[in-house]
Amino acid sequence: MLRIALALTCLVAIEHRAHAIAACGNGEGWALAPGATLPVHPRLVYFLDGRRGPPRNPKLDATIDGKAVPVKLTFAPAAPFQLAMIEIDSDLPGKLALTWGEGTQANGYFQPDARTAAYTIAAKLKLPAEAKGKSSRFHRAYHHSTVHESDDGLEVAVDAPAIAFTARWRRTDKDAWSTLEMTATTVDGHQVARLGALGCSANFDPAVLEKGIDLELEALLTDGKKVKVVGLPAHVVLAPLPKNAPQSSP
Repeated sequence: MLRIALALTCLVAIEHRAHAIAACGNGEGWALAPGATLPVHPRLVYFLDGRRGPPRNPKLDATIDGKAVPVKLTFAPAAPFQLAMIEIDSDLPGKLALTWGEGTQANGYFQPDARTAAYTIAAKLKLPAEAKGKSSRFHRAYHHSTVHESDDGLEVAVDAPAIAFTARWRRTDKDAWSTLEMTATTVDGHQVARLGALGCSANFDPAVLEKGIDLELEALLTDGKKVKVVGLPAHVVLAPLPKNAPQSSP
């Protein structure tokens, strides 16, 4: 069994995650932070609180250099989120501006400052054929009066513009493989996948990660292609939290 020492970052905070609206809301946001450079005919993801399912009557407006362009919009579950899978159906370069229409609020949470985004589409942008990954443990404790909320688990940062991830995992080589879909998020300028406790919900049990899993990871990039995440051990073991690590309350 190959055990890796995962870097650990412990933070204490009483405020909610970016884009969260209320205690235990899963939050929402752009999987790739606005301001990034995209290839022509780009793909993007906006993640939403998945408890309500996809929004009814969704509408997303897009312009390139101020002129309207068509958008293909579909939804896919990636617990605890719902992913809005966005395809800009145009091969034009230029300044891309996105705005959610009012209809998206019927069955989901959208904040005014999160409903618009701007990117630059470059005509000759070439994306990598694979993504290099680096693993660490993420941990953040929240404090509320009545509910328990914590972020804790395995984080894999990649050097490519990932907008979503697919993980294949198993506990041992005697077990069948399971598949997990995840949103990407931007953390400290890097695109990351997170497995573990995510607020009041979770997509993975951190205790299982501490015992170790076989892990294979693919990243969905902004050109719509999936690439392999390399640089990770075949068997990942999450380092335990220090005894003095911050704990959420109550």
